[in-house]
Amino acid sequence: MHSASCNAKYPWRIPFSSTPNKAVFDYPPEKVKQDEDWEFANIIKSIYTLNYIDRLIIRQGVQKALNRGESYHKLKVALFHAHQGMFRVKTEL
Repeated sequence: MHSASCNAKYPWRIPFSSTPNKAVFDYPPEKVKQDEDWEFANIIKSIYTLNYIDRLIIRQGVQKALNRGESYHKLKVALFHAHQGMFRVKTEL
């Protein structure tokens, strides 16, 4: 009653074939290496994401870096883009 591709004890296993799939063996080694590198990068990203969620100190560091970048951009716009390159500040009395 079982099909050839189904194993009752280990249903997740793929049955062995005497004629290997030619497409698998014709895969260029550069592509295999690239895929392995991408998978490794995905593992690193996942670990970082879990650490980011779990640790307050990492979230605070990321927030500081974002604020620093936004402040730099705001200063750059104020100096070079707005008011034809003239620096204007508001003073409070």
